[in-house]
Amino acid sequence: MEREHGTYAVIISPTKELCIQIETELTKLLKLFHFMVCGTIFGGENPKKEKSRLRKGLTILICTPGRFLYHLENTESMRLDHLEYLIMDEADRILDLGFEREMQKCLD
Repeated sequence: MEREHGTYAVIISPTKELCIQIETELTKLLKLFHFMVCGTIFGGENPKKEKSRLRKGLTILICTPGRFLYHLENTESMRLDHLEYLIMDEADRILDLGFEREMQKCLD
């Protein structure tokens, strides 16, 4: 598992706050695994900065559905050819917040 191979796991979460919380806890767990890098992308952030982080490589990506779809459609440097895990945290809440269309496009 190497950074330059792209993303191995995607965690989709309904809100920015939950993305940050997941990243905080995951960073603590990954201290022993220096080769695994996690990061977040979510609405309200600068997409250019996110593209830069994606280009460098995030082995674990934590994101909101809308911003994940944005990067799927617009960021060529987003590498998912080694993707092994897709986790939908609080999937019921993702649908309650109206992200059904975005989720369907992401899965397609």
